[in-house]
Amino acid sequence: MSPAMLHRSSVFWNKTKIHKIRRLYCDLANQKPPLASAYSKDVESGWYQKWEAEGQFKAPENPSSKNSFSLLLPPPNVTGILHLGHALTCSIQDALVRWNRMSGKDVVWIPGLDHAGIATQTVVERYLAAKNLGTRRELGREKFLQEAWKWKESKGDIIVEQIRNLGCSLDWSKQYFTMDEERSRAVIDAFVLLFEKGLIYRAESLVNWSCQLQSAIADIEVDWLQLEEPKWIKVPGYNKKIKFGELTHVALPIDGESGELVVATTRLETMLGDSGVAVHPQDERYSSFIGKFVKHPLRPEAKIPIIADEFVDRDFGTGVVKITPAHDATDFDVGKRHKLESINVFSSEGKILPFGGKFDGLKRFEAREEIRNQLESLGLIRGVSAVPNSKIPICSRSSDVVELMLKPQWFVDCKSMAEKAVKAVENGELVIDPPVFNKTWHAWLDDVRDWCISRQLWWGHQIPAYLCESEKSQVWVAAHSKEEAKKKSESILGTKEVKVSQDLDVLDTWFSSALLPFASLGWPSDPKRMENFYPLSLMETGHDILFFWVARMVMLGREITGKLPFHKILLHGIICDSHGRKMSKSLGNVINPEDIIHGTSLEELIARVVEGQRDASDEEVKKGVRAQEIAFPKGIPACGTDALRYTLCSHDAKVHYLNFDINECSVNRNFCNKIWQATKYVLNNSFNEATYLAPHELENLNLSLMDRWILSRLAHSIDTINTAFENKNLHESCSAIKEFIYTNFCDVYIEASKILLQEQHRSSATKHALLHCVQTYLRLLAPFMPFLSEELFQHLPGQQNSVHLNSYPSPAEWACLKNLEAESKSAVIIDTARLIRELKSLGKLSKPQTVALIETEDLALYQENLSVLEMLGQCSQITICNKIDSDVKSIRAPLSLKTLVHVVGQLQVQDLDKKLKKLRKEEESLVRTLTAKRFLEEASSDVKIAKNRKLEAVRLEIEKFSQHKSHAQSH
Repeated sequence: MSPAMLHRSSVFWNKTKIHKIRRLYCDLANQKPPLASAYSKDVESGWYQKWEAEGQFKAPENPSSKNSFSLLLPPPNVTGILHLGHALTCSIQDALVRWNRMSGKDVVWIPGLDHAGIATQTVVERYLAAKNLGTRRELGREKFLQEAWKWKESKGDIIVEQIRNLGCSLDWSKQYFTMDEERSRAVIDAFVLLFEKGLIYRAESLVNWSCQLQSAIADIEVDWLQLEEPKWIKVPGYNKKIKFGELTHVALPIDGESGELVVATTRLETMLGDSGVAVHPQDERYSSFIGKFVKHPLRPEAKIPIIADEFVDRDFGTGVVKITPAHDATDFDVGKRHKLESINVFSSEGKILPFGGKFDGLKRFEAREEIRNQLESLGLIRGVSAVPNSKIPICSRSSDVVELMLKPQWFVDCKSMAEKAVKAVENGELVIDPPVFNKTWHAWLDDVRDWCISRQLWWGHQIPAYLCESEKSQVWVAAHSKEEAKKKSESILGTKEVKVSQDLDVLDTWFSSALLPFASLGWPSDPKRMENFYPLSLMETGHDILFFWVARMVMLGREITGKLPFHKILLHGIICDSHGRKMSKSLGNVINPEDIIHGTSLEELIARVVEGQRDASDEEVKKGVRAQEIAFPKGIPACGTDALRYTLCSHDAKVHYLNFDINECSVNRNFCNKIWQATKYVLNNSFNEATYLAPHELENLNLSLMDRWILSRLAHSIDTINTAFENKNLHESCSAIKEFIYTNFCDVYIEASKILLQEQHRSSATKHALLHCVQTYLRLLAPFMPFLSEELFQHLPGQQNSVHLNSYPSPAEWACLKNLEAESKSAVIIDTARLIRELKSLGKLSKPQTVALIETEDLALYQENLSVLEMLGQCSQITICNKIDSDVKSIRAPLSLKTLVHVVGQLQVQDLDKKLKKLRKEEESLVRTLTAKRFLEEASSDVKIAKNRKLEAVRLEIEKFSQHKSHAQSH
């Protein structure tokens, strides 16, 4: 954590203390703390600790299995601080959890931390190097693990605090760590069980190998660097950059003949491991060579066979392919089919193994140059060409170039488990939302490869497999201890003279993570706790780990427990910046949640870019710095947790990519203030109405048309919001809440109430309506803005409990207040007021200057609501009549076929011309953007939709102002 972040953290906790003391004093004095004049994020201080102390987040001891909701927070890695992706997950899950809890469900939401094997070991090694505390090898395994545990404790505490700051209502009594005692036992039990079922086995096979880490790595830890042309790249462990994306054509002399076959390769260093040359069986150019041999130019005594295989593309390159089974996945399969020798070229460190030549011991890319030189001296180079769209595999943890290597590893046989997982989706037992990912599920699992679960690390779960050796034989067994392994092996080997040693490798982090749906609930030691909440009600996570985590949870969950770990999967998209680019350090567009909550300066943002790109080139650092200067010229303003959460939930999370614009947080911070001011207005005008009536009791009050309208709008909003929650479309809930509070309540009803509260015979009803709207919208808002809703709810008269202990407004409860007639009539009044304000603006008239004339057949409706219409229309006077004198000079526009609205005054044609010119210029700009090739190819679907909507709105404005101009000219 940077000094600036530490400072912000200490400031935050000081404010928390002050807020708590103030609240405690008011509680003792039996008073509510005064409501401030404006919203501030400081109101978020202190509430979380109060909720936790009251036990609001704890799951009930004896939950109802039919009325429970269980959810697991994907455990953050103990590698550093949370990023926006974590904040998105937390915001979505907490909204769902709070809604279910307020809807009467018995809820458990389980927190945890992941040990993150490779990621954590890498950052700890960097930390030790920066502090000059020695390398991992220098420290030794025991001391290094002590340092890793220290790291976990410090970083784990920071992450937990950040999750709390996001307002996540997790049951902290159930917090776990993937390497704690209970989870470690679960991992061993699961490994032994799967081993004894024959689903875990040891074999020599190809794996992604990081020479820098000297470990196998998962596919998800491999980033693919796309090259459009040959490029020099910095590789760890080399003093100079290495050239990639270049294809070297090499001639291989045919044994016993004068001819040659030409192969092309980007990896000359792997030629030492070639054990065959392949051509297509129907390629007439080479049919006479099939079955013969070529001389190996780097291993003089070796002759390698020319084989025929249909995998060869005769139209690509020369149509001749060298086969290196130990370093290429396709070649490995070809080698198996044709029984070719698999020859390892590299050591674990990436050095050439002994071949009895001058390349022995060279680093792989140094050997590449030496091999090129030798081939040139032999006259065997036949040219060099660029590889179009080549991809280089890069280790995301070490930035090293990944090698495929043949290594003895532990694997999980996934075939039968994958088939069951596919069938579960096909028969509807397991539902994926959005369903577009059903195809991805099939694509991955239909062609699943066995899962390599061993890692050559020190930090992680040491594999509970033991090599048991007697004088005559040896066997691998899985066991809970060395003693158990010895007993098992004695019966297998038929002797008590057995030497037992545990495998030093650790398990892939995803293995322990795949057990979490049941391991986090006490399996195997606490079956009762597991029974209460297993299977989980929902698995919510990012779509990018659908296979790496979700599919593996499904496979292992069903295999080990006999049940699916959950029946519903909700997937959210990847957060990108406002331009649709993935967030990355190299682009300098990474935003931390803490920066949005507490705000930060441009200087701090730049310092973090520089710090995070210590190993990057000067060019990349400058690029990152420039990106921050453009995006945040004044830094990031403090927006608070509620605004951040609401912004994240306002996006359709089910799309592939979510474009995040920091400005939206500022807008939603202003929305927080709007809610604050609206609530304050209501409290100032309805303090004496402390009795809350049930919705059906409100019908008995002397309600005005606008009272009935707002209550009906609220009832419809409650329908929409709950339906959206049920369908996991949180953005629709957010939109409906904002529409009601901002547009219906603040912009219309509060303004109308300023008149209604003056009417003695109806003011009490309006006060009740105002108070009920506020009390209800704060409950509706609570899952998204827990702090603001709680702070304001506690100021409402008669409220004793937390807003989160109140029930969520239900459609059934509010259905009685739906009133289509009131909505229809009110819509006429509201639309008329809106049109009056528009015409008033065109005429550049102030409120005192504005006199409106309404020519209509609905005389009664307008007369009954005249004072409200004058307030909403911002007029000094409104006249309602059947017919307007044609001599009256007015700015007019039709509201409907039977209503014409006039505002006394005259339009200036030149003003309209200016407005139209500006609008047409904007239209041209939007059309240029929307038809630009780069925009069509690179812009996200969200951006394209937004731009098209903007164009449509501009064109409607042009049409409207053209009509006004025509009308002005006719006068």
